[in-house]
Amino acid sequence: MNKNLFDSINRTYEYNDLIGKKSGIGLYRQSYIESQKKAILEEIHEFYLSNFGTVEELDALCDIIVTCIGMMHICDFKYQCFLEGRAGLKCISDLSNYLISTSNSIIQLADLCCRTINGLFSTIGYQHFYDLHGALEEVCMSNLTKSVTSDKDIQNTIDKYKEIGVSIHFNEFQSIHMPICSKDVVGKDGKKYFKGKGLKGVNYKEPDLRKFVK
Repeated sequence: MNKNLFDSINRTYEYNDLIGKKSGIGLYRQSYIESQKKAILEEIHEFYLSNFGTVEELDALCDIIVTCIGMMHICDFKYQCFLEGRAGLKCISDLSNYLISTSNSIIQLADLCCRTINGLFSTIGYQHFYDLHGALEEVCMSNLTKSVTSDKDIQNTIDKYKEIGVSIHFNEFQSIHMPICSKDVVGKDGKKYFKGKGLKGVNYKEPDLRKFVK
């Protein structure tokens, strides 16, 4: 496995733990899976809206990969690296179709997420236009800046989302507090917010993906 991808997978697992979506077969796993399905479908939607060879498409590709890694973590499914015979677009289409179907096989779902990751990294077109490994690392590092630690930052984050009509709570891990969406809602900013989605604290640093477009 590429070391950068290995590091990104570990950081995504760490991020999932911070937002409370832990691996295993606990009581809340099914609700985590449903929340993660919505997150993946939202990123796929953003991908289809983007133009080929742009920062927007690269951002969507990275977000698809991150949410797929997150789903594998929730399902306690280990990443497998193999030569994917299908192109990235076909993998995304297959995954999207499965997510909106009534199928509920956790193993098949996690396997499709794994195949999507492999498919995207093995698609020559994406490798030609983007440094996908570098961009993914940038996004994963950025995700970890969503957390807050001080009481002031916690209150400022609450106020930030209150202004757009989004109720939040915090998942606490040691001294770190990760803002979480409390219920499905469309904010006053027109964006969809899903229950269980990790949100951006006031100290969040946007990833700069322009340097990864070749």
